[in-house]
Amino acid sequence: MYYAANPLHEAGKRPRAGASAERTIDKVLLPVDGSVGALRAVAHLIASLGQGGRAEIHLLNVQPPLMSGDVGRTVTAEVVRRLRRTDGAKALERARELLERRGLRYRASVVLGSPAETIARYADDHGIDRIVMGTRGMSALGNLLLGSVAARVVRAADVPVTLVK
Repeated sequence: MYYAANPLHEAGKRPRAGASAERTIDKVLLPVDGSVGALRAVAHLIASLGQGGRAEIHLLNVQPPLMSGDVGRTVTAEVVRRLRRTDGAKALERARELLERRGLRYRASVVLGSPAETIARYADDHGIDRIVMGTRGMSALGNLLLGSVAARVVRAADVPVTLVK
């Protein structure tokens, strides 16, 4: 596990929606895709909260946006959206189980969009204090050529991002 933060967080940070000096409970965003890496991030957050730990947890699954080839005569945009929501709900299942087993409450959402940008926008729109997410363990060359969602979130987010390997 390693910690990565956007250096822009420190200087010139604008107040986020819902941010308040009186609030003492962290708002944590857990983007999950059903992968082993995402589940490690969930386990990391649970362990970091400890017994009786409190946080406002937001589980988020981002499904691909609608593309022109997704919709046709027999498949409507609404059918594709419904299928993506179903896929997203499946990706959230195991994370939900882990949180519920520990008695932790959470808000779960499935949204369509480009993963990194959607995660960063969700964090901003919901006044999230920090993001905890898993990595897929791509090689350095793979990250260089393709980039990773995690690396793009670190660059796009206005809040600290903890990456769990």
